[in-house]
Amino acid sequence: MWAQVAPGNAASLRAFLAAGYEPVGAEALFMPPPR
Repeated sequence: MWAQVAPGNAASLRAFLAAGYEPVGAEALFMPPPR
């Protein structure tokens, strides 16, 4: 399962960790420069 949790949202992150899930990495979206 893939879950996205904003690190700035502490309550959401704590609930995610309390449910037994573990953070394994980060995601970055690279966009082309505007033309």
